[in-house]
Amino acid sequence: MPTETRAAKRSKTSNAPAQASVGPGDLQTRLRELNTLSTTEFQQEHIPKHLLTYNSTKLPSGSITLEYCSASELSKQDLDKCFQLLVQTSREDYEDSSRGWHPEHKRAEMLDMNMRYLIVRSSPSKQQQQQQQQTPMTASTPIAASRVSQVDGSHTTTSTPASTSSRTSTDTITTTNPALDTFGFLSFQLDDDWTLSGYRVPILYLYEIHLGRSLRGTGLGKYLMNLARHIAAATSMAKVELSVFRSNMHAEDFYRGLGYVTDETSPRMVKKGRKRMKPDWLVLSLPIKTEPSSEESDDEGPGPA
Repeated sequence: MPTETRAAKRSKTSNAPAQASVGPGDLQTRLRELNTLSTTEFQQEHIPKHLLTYNSTKLPSGSITLEYCSASELSKQDLDKCFQLLVQTSREDYEDSSRGWHPEHKRAEMLDMNMRYLIVRSSPSKQQQQQQQQTPMTASTPIAASRVSQVDGSHTTTSTPASTSSRTSTDTITTTNPALDTFGFLSFQLDDDWTLSGYRVPILYLYEIHLGRSLRGTGLGKYLMNLARHIAAATSMAKVELSVFRSNMHAEDFYRGLGYVTDETSPRMVKKGRKRMKPDWLVLSLPIKTEPSSEESDDEGPGPA
C-alpha cells in the first residue's frame, strides 16, 4: 500500500487548530503508553495466545503460528524476507504509480521504532524443503535504507532509527527464494489521525499484509485482517486505516469485502505541478464499534463478525 499518502495527509492537517482536537494530551499519553509496552506486555494485555495459531486443511502444513514482535526485535533474516516478499508482490504497483518505487524509504519505514509485526511461521512441505536445499540464495536486488500493501496497506514518512544503519546499507535480497512460499507478515502502528471536522482520533494503521504463494487462498489473509481488528478494539482505537492502489482492484475488493469503506480523509483530487488529478490510491478504513470477542472462528478469524 502507498505509505507516503499518510505523510501527505499529516502535512495537510498539521495546521488544524489545537482547540479543535478532543483531549490531545490524553490521546498522546495513551498512545505513548501503548507504544512503550514491551512485546510481552502488549501481547499479554491485547493478543490472547490462542489467537496466534491458525489451522486450515488448505494450508501446506495444516497449521501456522503467528509471532508478534516489534521492528527492533525483527531478525535480519526475517526483515530480508519481509522486504523480499513485499518486492515480489507489490513492487510493480509502486513503479506504475505516480510516487514510484523507493526501496530505501520502504526499508527504513519497516524499521520504524513504533512498527509492530505479526510474522507467519509455517512449516514447508517436503517438496518445498527440497527446493530450498537445491536453490542457492543469490543476491539480486540491492537494498538501501527511510516510511504505500497484494493484500497490502501503508502510512507516514519517518526517520531511520540510528541502530538500523548497519541493517540497511549493504543488505541484498533475492526475489526467487522458495522459502517465501510459506512466509508472510502483517505490519501496523498505533497512531492518531485527523478527521475532516478537526478532531484527532486513535487509529491502527495497517502498513503491509503479504503472504507467500502457498498461503494465499487459505483464509489466512482474512484471519490476519480480523486479528488486526481485534487488536484495534482491544487497544480502544477508533478505526483501522490503510491505503491501497486503485490499480490493485483485487486487494480493494478484499478489503471492502471485510467491511472497509473509503475514509472521509481519502483525497478526491491531488495537485501535481499545475494540474489537479485523481490520486492513484485510496484511503480505506473500518470503524471499530465493539469490544473484541473472546470467541474465535476458523472462517471469520478472531473478534466480532
